[in-house]
Amino acid sequence: MKQIATIFSNDPQNPITKVSTIVSIKQYFDFEPSDRVLLQGHYNDNITKNVTITSHEDQAIAITKLSSDIDSKIEYNLNTIKEGKEFGLEIKTRSGLKDVFRGKIILETNNQKKPTLELTVMSRIEK
Repeated sequence: MKQIATIFSNDPQNPITKVSTIVSIKQYFDFEPSDRVLLQGHYNDNITKNVTITSHEDQAIAITKLSSDIDSKIEYNLNTIKEGKEFGLEIKTRSGLKDVFRGKIILETNNQKKPTLELTVMSRIEK
């Protein structure tokens, strides 16, 4: 990421000065396709979505706990794809889409830099 700012002053020798900042942001984890999951369908549809969670850390990580604030609406299952590096999270509606909801799935890790990961889960019923 790069940001440039222009500074205007009353200094006759340097009336305009530009400063820039370049920052590199390291992601510890990736969510594919996204950390926002949309369960979209018609009334009573059973919807399933999959999210792949990939660690970019050098050492292996473990997901130690899963929780959600919408357990009555969804069920979820975590699978290991590559030990300590890549995980698959399957999210599905419990008894089909009956109403619109929004909530989070929280994954606790053994990573000190990023001890919790959050996925936003929402639904949309089409007419």
